[in-house]
Amino acid sequence: MDLADADRIDRVLRRVEPDALLHTAALSRVSVCERSPALAAILNEHAVSTLARVCGSMRIRFLSTSTDLVFNGLQPPYTESSPISPVNVYGESKAAGEREAVRFAGNSVILRPALMYGAPAISGTSFSEWMRTEWRAGRATPLYTDQYRTPVFVEDLAAAMLDLAEAKTRGIFHLAGPERINRLDFGRLLAERLGFGADLIRPVRMDEVKVPGKRPPDVSLCSERTEGPPAGKFSSCREGIRRAYTAGGEGFPPEDAG
Repeated sequence: MDLADADRIDRVLRRVEPDALLHTAALSRVSVCERSPALAAILNEHAVSTLARVCGSMRIRFLSTSTDLVFNGLQPPYTESSPISPVNVYGESKAAGEREAVRFAGNSVILRPALMYGAPAISGTSFSEWMRTEWRAGRATPLYTDQYRTPVFVEDLAAAMLDLAEAKTRGIFHLAGPERINRLDFGRLLAERLGFGADLIRPVRMDEVKVPGKRPPDVSLCSERTEGPPAGKFSSCREGIRRAYTAGGEGFPPEDAG
């Protein structure tokens, strides 16, 4: 559906009558949101408002995906009760979407995934896929030494989301891996797994790269929620990368091929 078409969203949901709606679509590229703040508001705030309003009126369980970038990165680690303070348009639009979900859907769940990695099932990309694509083309990637995240393997994330869709809990959930790691060290783990050399990684500081929008230095997540999926379900970076990629640069491990 077109997320800007509120009438069509309303018609489709009333025809389908789902038990739960898991909303993951977004304008998620920070640079694009900085250049197009109105579009970011339409897709990341107003669309959530429409979905939440219809779900609320139909008593549909509504799960809306947010981001770790609702935080400013100055006082990590962040729990579900930490005050949000986004520093860029993307984070602001997702924070606004969180407010709309809570405002209209009494049975809402806010999911805040950390930086995602892994091979796409159908299309799209991820932090790890961007690096793999660049390296296979012989291009070096600049990776921050001073930006920290708690990366989450996409298959672990999907399983946790489905668990929460079937649960009875409400509120905010942080979905993140168990490790705080900077982008450079994560890239080194991936390069080691894929068999690429260190010459394809260029360590940089955030202030050396000029990109639209401010990036927070450390939005490491942890969870204080005792309900929902336990942290033990999330892989370490090394294990998640092993599960996601075969050695030598292929996109899927043998057991998942096809």
